[in-house]
Amino acid sequence: MRMPRRAAHVIERNLMAYRHEWLVIVSGFVEPVLYLAGIGFGIGSLVPNISFGGRALNYAMFVAPALMASAAMNGAIIETTFNFFFKVRYAKTFEAVISTPLKSKTQCWARSSGRSRGARCTRPGS
Repeated sequence: MRMPRRAAHVIERNLMAYRHEWLVIVSGFVEPVLYLAGIGFGIGSLVPNISFGGRALNYAMFVAPALMASAAMNGAIIETTFNFFFKVRYAKTFEAVISTPLKSKTQCWARSSGRSRGARCTRPGS
């Protein structure tokens, strides 16, 4: 599917907005590392090795996949709920996009091509 020309402006607006909020994006990568350092190595020094599948694992290796999964889920939930709520309620981004001469299909394409790759745009009632 080819990107509509007008959708590029919505994507450009999102890139310009995130250019000034780079710390939020970086914190999504730093957070799991801090959790691993604090919980994995800090508490891990107090917990003996864990026997899993016939092998002995230290606590940091045992808890690292769970910390990565929880950080990914937390990041996805925050990005899809709070980000959307803020843009609708306070920033009025969607009202600004609707007031432009873009078609609904173009707006939907621009929105779904950014952070939410799996989003589907359908007509009301379909």
